[in-house]
Amino acid sequence: MISPLLALHEEQVNTFKEEFDLEAVAINSAHGGCSKELMDTVVSGHYQIVLLSPEMLLSRRFIDNVLRKPEFGARCLSVFIDEAHCVSHWGASFRKQYGRIGIIRAFLPKAAPIVAVSATLTPRVREDIIQKLQIDPENYLFVNIGNDRPGVAQVVRSMQHPMNTYRDLDFMVDTAMTCPADIPLSFLYTDDTKDGAEIVDHLNARVCEEYRARGLVRPYNASMSREYRETVMRLFKAGIIRILVCTDAAGMGCDIANVDLVVQWKAPANMSSWVQRAGRAGRGRGRKGLAVIAGEAAVAVVEAEEGGEDVAERGRRGWYGGKDDHIEPGAEIPLPEITNNTPGEGLYIYIQSTTCRRAVMGKIFGNETVPAVDPSECCDICNAHLFDRTRPSKPVAAVRQQAPKKGLVVPAVRSALYQWRLDIKKSRYSHTAFASQAILDDDTCEKLASIGPIVSLEMLKQHCTVGWLGLKPQRCQRCRGLSQLYRQPDFWLKPALSQLKPTWLKPMCP
Repeated sequence: MISPLLALHEEQVNTFKEEFDLEAVAINSAHGGCSKELMDTVVSGHYQIVLLSPEMLLSRRFIDNVLRKPEFGARCLSVFIDEAHCVSHWGASFRKQYGRIGIIRAFLPKAAPIVAVSATLTPRVREDIIQKLQIDPENYLFVNIGNDRPGVAQVVRSMQHPMNTYRDLDFMVDTAMTCPADIPLSFLYTDDTKDGAEIVDHLNARVCEEYRARGLVRPYNASMSREYRETVMRLFKAGIIRILVCTDAAGMGCDIANVDLVVQWKAPANMSSWVQRAGRAGRGRGRKGLAVIAGEAAVAVVEAEEGGEDVAERGRRGWYGGKDDHIEPGAEIPLPEITNNTPGEGLYIYIQSTTCRRAVMGKIFGNETVPAVDPSECCDICNAHLFDRTRPSKPVAAVRQQAPKKGLVVPAVRSALYQWRLDIKKSRYSHTAFASQAILDDDTCEKLASIGPIVSLEMLKQHCTVGWLGLKPQRCQRCRGLSQLYRQPDFWLKPALSQLKPTWLKPMCP
C-alpha cells in the first residue's frame, strides 16, 4: 500500500490492526527504513499489509531485497495506491517518484491488480494516472461513487481588506470569546508558509488575553520537526489547539470527526486540492461543517463581455455589511464548457459561478448525481445568509505611517543588541539548535542601531509586530531585556521590528 505522508502511516497501521485484525507494518525512516530483518520478514509473508512511500518503494534496497524475490511476488495480491491524485499532482514536480510507480509492474505477477483510490479524480487527472501507472486504457474498471459531502456548506468570497492585514480571517476568532471552545475547531490552509506564520500572529492577537499564552492557534507544515507535528496534531485532535494554520501536511488521510470549519486562504492550485481540504470538515456522524475560500479579489470577479452589464459588484459578495450578497434573478451567468485543459481543473469556474456551487463541483468531477441538500445549508449561491458566518471585520480608514528616519549605525547599540540576543539564547533556549540570530537577525540589529531614540515601552508597542505585543512584558524575559536596553542613555531604538518573528518561541515563554 503506497501512502504519501509519513504522518498517515502510523494511523493507517493502527487502523488495520485494531479495526480489521490484520498484521500491518510501515516501512519508513521512523522505523529504521529498509533494514535487512524487516525486509526478510516482509518477503516471508508475515505481514498482510505493507505501507510505504513511493520513494521507499522504488529505492534500490527495496527493489533488490523485496520486489525481485519470487516468493514475494507470489504472495502479493495487489498494489493499493492511497490518495492517488498525488500521482498526477506531485509526480511531475517535487515528488517525481510518484510518476514512476508504474515500473513496479515489471517485478510483480501480471495478474496482480493495481488499485488507485482518491476522492478527487477529475477526467484529466484520471487520464494522467492511467498513463503513469501503465494501466491498459481498454481494460480497467472505473468506479465513481461521487465526492460530494452533503453535510459541508460551501462559501466562496473575495478579500475585502489588503491581503497583508489578514483581517478577512477575523471571523475565525471572535474577540468576544469567553473560553477556547468559542473558537470552532478549524483547519486554515495556506500554501505559503510565510503567510502562515503571519496569520498565526494575527489570529493569536484576537484571542482574549486570558487564553492568549495557551497557543490556541498553531502553525503546521512539513518543515517542522516530527516531534512538534505529532504533539500539535495530538493537541488539535483533543480540542486543546483550536485552529491549525497548515499546508497539506495536515489533514490528508486523517479522519478527525469534530472539525467544524475549513478555510482556504487565497485560491488553491486546483479544484482537487480544494475538495480534499473542504472534505475535512463535518466528518463526524450527524455533524455539519463549513468550508470557505477567502480568495483574491481579482480571482472572484467575472469579466463582463463587451457591451454587457457591470459585474464587479459580484466580487463584493460576502463583504462587511452584505449589501451585494444577493444575485438578482435572471442575472446568472451560464457555465462555460469544462474540458481536460480548463485552468485549475475548473476551479475558477467554480469560484466565479453564479449557480449552485455543489452542482458545478459535480459537473467538474463527473458525479452522476448531486445529493439533495437543503438550500439553507448548501452554498452561498443557494443561501446568501451563509456569508453571515464568514464576514470580514469592519473596514477602517487607512492610517499612513511615516517611515522612521535612519541615521548612522551606533556601534554601541548594535553590540548591545547582539549581546542581548545571545544572553536570551543561552538563558532560555540553550537546548535548541537555532542560533541567536533567529531571535533578532543582523539586519534588524543594524536598523535598530541607526534609528532612535525610543524612550518608553509604550512607544515600542506602537511599532512591534503582533507576536511581541501578545506577550506581557513583566512575564517575558525578552521583553524585559529589551525594555532595560531602551532605558540606557545611549541606546537608540525605533520601530523597525517588523522582521521579528518570535511567535514560534511562545511555547517556551512562561
